[in-house]
Amino acid sequence: MKNNIDQDIYIGIFIAGFSVVIVYLASKISGDSKILPLALAVILAGFGIMITLSGIRKKQLGKPSEKTLTLAKLKVPAQVYLIIITYFILFYFLGYYTSTAFFLTMMMLYLRSTFSHAVIISMSTVLILYGIFNLLFHVPTHYVGIIL
Repeated sequence: MKNNIDQDIYIGIFIAGFSVVIVYLASKISGDSKILPLALAVILAGFGIMITLSGIRKKQLGKPSEKTLTLAKLKVPAQVYLIIITYFILFYFLGYYTSTAFFLTMMMLYLRSTFSHAVIISMSTVLILYGIFNLLFHVPTHYVGIIL
């Protein structure tokens, strides 16, 4: 009999470990600016521990796991991750607003939205972000990226 480990255990350990990295990086921030990242990392670690304990409890109760981690199940998260990485790369070259509009459009098309709906929603979102950041808070977001 194979000793399968529930995927919740893997995911919980990964989340808790990732939060330790965030705590380490946030501890290097000077002043009070590190409070929010530290607090979020502690909350994330708590969720990771809860997920791990849930997976261990299921394993001890002998409940068969319907959720086995396979490469087929990782296909969609991997594709979304690649879209996000592309967004970060485009962020440098195209700037904040252009890359955000492109990212939102591509993500909505990936999630099976119509092209016109995706363009309308992404452009509306970019206009709202522009209004909030540039007009309301006077944050110069147009200086981000090669294309200004």
